[in-house]
Amino acid sequence: PDDAWLNSVAAVPGGGFVTTKLITRPPDRPLDLSATIARGPRTGYVLEWLPGRGFEILSGSEGEMPNGIETSPDGRLVFVNVNGGGHVRRIVRGTGEVAETARLGQLGNLDNARWAPGGRLLVASLGGPGMAVCSTLKRGACPAEFRIFAVDPVSLEAEQLYRHQGPPMGAGTGMVLVGQELFVGSFAGDRILRVVLD
Repeated sequence: PDDAWLNSVAAVPGGGFVTTKLITRPPDRPLDLSATIARGPRTGYVLEWLPGRGFEILSGSEGEMPNGIETSPDGRLVFVNVNGGGHVRRIVRGTGEVAETARLGQLGNLDNARWAPGGRLLVASLGGPGMAVCSTLKRGACPAEFRIFAVDPVSLEAEQLYRHQGPPMGAGTGMVLVGQELFVGSFAGDRILRVVLD
């Protein structure tokens, strides 16, 4: 849709996908996130696209800046990170039933999600005073604090795997777990962080 500021995407069976509409795109002016957020707690939702049907809003997905998204292996469940709400929402596709939510930490801002080996969902959370300098950063690293959680998709219990702030890199938003090594990217800066978990 023309007004959709889309963020993350995940596949569903049948050749389709789900994607998060973070906010409504301003039609004739630069994007102002602070003004968008000030409009209220329901800035976006999840869109589902299927061949021959096009886009439809996924019931139960409205919230403040929906961000990271993943689907269960069978495509029946959608896990969406509600950025402004600071929680992971588990939604049943087809019914829109919100089966459960998981609240993660004090930072509040949830970014991307990715499946880890072993079946847990990795979720990045970031925020704090360092965020102010990140939007204009050209080189170096954003100093904002971030945390990486592993969420059980059944119980929605969360374990904090890693927490960091400042150099060599902050504001972790995307992650991949390979064995005991965690690779973390950021939305601002010029580096990727590699962490050996103990």
